[in-house]
Amino acid sequence: MIEHVVKSGWLEGKLKRPERPAKPEPTAEEQAAAKLRHLDDRIRRWDRKRRRAETALTKLNRQRRRLERLKAA
Repeated sequence: MIEHVVKSGWLEGKLKRPERPAKPEPTAEEQAAAKLRHLDDRIRRWDRKRRRAETALTKLNRQRRRLERLKAA
């Protein structure tokens, strides 16, 4: 097994992945556009949460009124 490892060159780092070139730094315009997209996503998420909360409150209030009517009857 040791022979195979030595012959394959594994001890010299043959299995190492090649270095990737570094990504270029984004420009100010690209950074601003990314922040704007992120902000729009956050607004959309909170709007969705607000609509879900309003729907849930509507259903709960309807259920409360139904139970109060049954109790009064």
